[in-house]
Amino acid sequence: MVSTVARYPAVTTVTWSGRARVLGTAAALVVAGCVVSSDGDVPLAAAESAASGQPPPARLSGVYRAAVFGSRGTFDGEPYTSQDAVRWYSFGTSCSATCTAHAIEVDEDGRALVPGRAFDVAFQRGRWIGAPAADAAPCLADPTRDVALSVEWRLDPHPDGSLTGTRTVTESTSGTPPCVGSGGGYEVPVTLTPVPAGPPQS
Repeated sequence: MVSTVARYPAVTTVTWSGRARVLGTAAALVVAGCVVSSDGDVPLAAAESAASGQPPPARLSGVYRAAVFGSRGTFDGEPYTSQDAVRWYSFGTSCSATCTAHAIEVDEDGRALVPGRAFDVAFQRGRWIGAPAADAAPCLADPTRDVALSVEWRLDPHPDGSLTGTRTVTESTSGTPPCVGSGGGYEVPVTLTPVPAGPPQS
């Protein structure tokens, strides 16, 4: 039995391989490390761009509309669908030895922050990649306990400023029955599009 996500990406309901059921918001905060460049060193972002033939990244800045295609979701490579959804994220980028973009979720007016919805991605070999970030959600079989999760973003930049990629929520194999993690992953395609100044349109 594959995992099911009844509502994505708002409050999600997940059934993991028929064993552990998870209810919660799969929010992630990925903390990306920085490599400090000493005198004479080539900044990592520049070196990786040169090695991959890719130009240095355009900094992610401002509000982006994130389309989450649950209708094309998969669990461990097998089709499993949920409803499509839209989010908005405000981005800012800092660059030293490497470039890291920090995203925080905002409301549909592009202003008020949505608590608990943030992530970081680092530019590596032509892509924006977030390391798996620890998260947890209550186990439906025993709401007093949690099931450990990890969340990972991978985004490819395009010349028009948009980003396409995936958001993957994976269940940890840690835990005890009936909330044992299966190790399975629910992956959905995402597209992020820059929003012009002013409130984003749905």
